Amino acid sequence: MTEVEDTFNPPILEETKAIKKRDENAALYKFWAFLRKFPRFVRYLFYLFPGATLLLIPILLGHFAIDQNKHPIGGTGGTQLMWFGIWLEIVWGSLWVSRMLTSLMPNLFLVIARATGSINAKKWKDIGKEMELHTAVFLWMLAVLISFKPCCDGHRVPVPDGQEQSVDVRWIDIVFKVIIAFFVLAALNFVEKIGIQWIATEFHERTYATRIENNKGDIRQLVCLFEYAKDQLHETDSFWHGSRDNTTVSSTPMRAIHENAQKVLGKVGQVAGRVGNDLLGRKVDSNHPRKVVGELLRTTSSCHTLARLIYRSLVRPDQEMVYMEDVRKAFGTDEEAEAAFNVFDKDLNNDISLDEFEAVTSEIGMEKKAIAASLKDLDSVIKKLDKVFLFIICIITIIVFISIISGSAAAGLASAGSSVLGLAWVLQATAQEFLQSIIFVFVKHPFDVGDRVTIYGSTGANMTGDDYYVTEISLLYTEFKKLQGHVVQAPNSLLNTLFILNQRRSNGLADPITLQMRFGTPPGRSTSSRPACSSSWSRTSESSSPPSWPSCPPSRTCDPPPGPSSSSTRATTRTRSPACSATTSSWSS
Repeated sequence: MTEVEDTFNPPILEETKAIKKRDENAALYKFWAFLRKFPRFVRYLFYLFPGATLLLIPILLGHFAIDQNKHPIGGTGGTQLMWFGIWLEIVWGSLWVSRMLTSLMPNLFLVIARATGSINAKKWKDIGKEMELHTAVFLWMLAVLISFKPCCDGHRVPVPDGQEQSVDVRWIDIVFKVIIAFFVLAALNFVEKIGIQWIATEFHERTYATRIENNKGDIRQLVCLFEYAKDQLHETDSFWHGSRDNTTVSSTPMRAIHENAQKVLGKVGQVAGRVGNDLLGRKVDSNHPRKVVGELLRTTSSCHTLARLIYRSLVRPDQEMVYMEDVRKAFGTDEEAEAAFNVFDKDLNNDISLDEFEAVTSEIGMEKKAIAASLKDLDSVIKKLDKVFLFIICIITIIVFISIISGSAAAGLASAGSSVLGLAWVLQATAQEFLQSIIFVFVKHPFDVGDRVTIYGSTGANMTGDDYYVTEISLLYTEFKKLQGHVVQAPNSLLNTLFILNQRRSNGLADPITLQMRFGTPPGRSTSSRPACSSSWSRTSESSSPPSWPSCPPSRTCDPPPGPSSSSTRATTRTRSPACSATTSSWSS
């Protein structure tokens, strides 16, 4: 059968490229592999010494072999060869010394954080890793700037008599100005990286600290329940043994061989993993309950498997629901048991069904994945913001460089700047959108990835608002997914002007209930009817708390409405989660 030729998409012939294998027997590769075994501090010493040895040549020549007064660097009245070599030695040495010093920053930050009692010391270690290279570049350029004038301009060769007119050492000033420009670039980059790290740290703490801690607490409770289930059902439940019916059709000799091969490969992988972790000094147990629970939370089906396992270990043989007394057996204290029970008891009816176990376990797994996706998206947003700031820094550095190199160029730059300011209205909309997007993402931040939101305004099919799921957050736009499956992209500058209802952040909802009474009803009778109303509400609604009644002064009745035959009072009931909506009811009196 011949394939139909696609005129618009012709097939692309893939070229087979020969894979070049690295020659592992090469001397330089062996030396590089040997160096990689040492810590970075030691490796930097290996990099430092060869270059420093080569740069000793002009120093030794200038001191022992060459008359420096007759062979200055840069012509008549220039720098002595020995001191120019000393400056080059400082440039090379300060580069690697700064890298050696900054390589200690992560561990130094970790020690200081632990000594000062920081709650999250690992965060400071990560900040040290991010700031390591930029700090080294700043220190290097600072050393180059400080050492240039004393070495090159402070040790110049004396000018012979009668040759004052031939002295031309403008190169010293030009090189110094170039160094200043690079130092400005390094300093601005250093300050910008500090600002980016501060934005990222504060933003993550303000936005995700509570959410991450709550998810970790829920996972800890699942781990405790999993350990209890393992103790109770390890001998009887098929989950721990993977037993199957030998009479099934799929149980063929080839399948048995395939399963045995998988087991052998699994054992080999575990042994290799343990050897690698021993080399790194880490202790990892693949059968640890926390690791098993983390793997089970990856998919919905495995979440349901974990939930059913916990349910079978807690439920009594003659019951279909799990009660507080059953959960208390799995925890050491009543506080932990009560906290775990409240997590799974979604309908507040003091019992937990199998469906509730499955729903809550799936929610915990989805929340974990949503947090990871949100952090990934916002890290990409911060990286894009970092690139924008770096572009601005480069523009500033170029302006500084042109200004200090030539006065006439600086005047021309000023006139060009005036012309650009005259055309600023062209970039006004772009700059406004960029600033509004930054404020929306980093300051307001009304939602995260995975949230269900309701956006009011000129949105939706009827231009009256619609419900969406947040799928991606970028610097200038956000992608949503409608409940029907459509993907919608909206600019953050537009979202900055709209009202947004976040369903996930709405921990509890309140519904007012109108109670109709005959006009002229005594206050005592309306008060005495409230317990009966609360009891009736508790029996008919399992997803909300009993209503709270407004206090009414004993000396007066409720204000009459415009109608002549009845009066009303309002009660408020709160639902547990936004997914549960209370039904408005009324009682006649």
